[in-house]
Amino acid sequence: MKKSTLIFSSIVLFGLLLVGVTAPAYGADPISIDVKSPIDAGSIDEIIQSIINAMIPIGSALAAVMYLWAGFLFLNSSGDQAKLKKARQAVIWTSVGLAVLLIGSGLVTIVKSIIIPDAAPTTFFDLLKSFC
Repeated sequence: MKKSTLIFSSIVLFGLLLVGVTAPAYGADPISIDVKSPIDAGSIDEIIQSIINAMIPIGSALAAVMYLWAGFLFLNSSGDQAKLKKARQAVIWTSVGLAVLLIGSGLVTIVKSIIIPDAAPTTFFDLLKSFC
């Protein structure tokens, strides 16, 4: 970045900060922003469950992309042992990551049911456990 652009942007940011700080002192109405939490949770337990429920689809989609990438590596290896090893490693570590994701979400549910015995099923794993 050019030095003049950096200096100009620094002056502009400082000016905006100065106006925001001094405007209420001169009688101007301060800007109020009401930000609501995207996670509607009343306890730590609900926050953790919301994070886990959000991570499962993201992790699963990422695993699907990584499996496709490993397949691409297998197809382009053309018999080269180093490239085949890299593709195999991609499949192995993608499988490990997906297993950790799924086992981790079930583990949190199990620990929660141990700590809070009367907890209602909140995930698919809880629902399966109630039928067994």
